[in-house]
Amino acid sequence: MLRLWVLAAGHRQDVEWALAALLPALVAEPEDALRLAHLLRTMPGEDGAPPPPVAARLLTVVPAAGHPVPQPR
Repeated sequence: MLRLWVLAAGHRQDVEWALAALLPALVAEPEDALRLAHLLRTMPGEDGAPPPPVAARLLTVVPAAGHPVPQPR
């Protein structure tokens, strides 16, 4: 499902912004960040192409492994 959202974000800026806001909130544990980062780095693009550029942009909002995970207030 994440792949479909990322592909949609490649065509619609509002979807990219929504994902950029959502992805950090999905990280509750360091392992979550590792999983999301892996999915974004390795997801196939449309028709089996390499990951779309939007995947790399979204990767920048995922908390880095080894860094503290932001906790909700």
